[in-house]
Amino acid sequence: MSSFLLIDDDNIFNFIHSEVIKKVDPKAVITVFNSSSEGVEFIAATVNSGTPLPDYLFLDIRMPEMDGFEVLQQIKDLPREQLKSMKVYLL
Repeated sequence: MSSFLLIDDDNIFNFIHSEVIKKVDPKAVITVFNSSSEGVEFIAATVNSGTPLPDYLFLDIRMPEMDGFEVLQQIKDLPREQLKSMKVYLL
């Protein structure tokens, strides 16, 4: 069972990505954020709590609040040991 984190401000893309993921892995755990700042807060809180991060991060490049590259800047200072297990895909 894999876990996925989707950070995209577009509900339609989040729905499509979630449905495709479910077809490939019906038992996948999918967490979705429409806000880049909420996604960053989730990642930081997960790292700080010692909970494993999702296996995959699907990250939108163009978002109004903070783009995908800014999200990566925000999380790059978190402990690398925990971050390196999460594969990041820019959308």
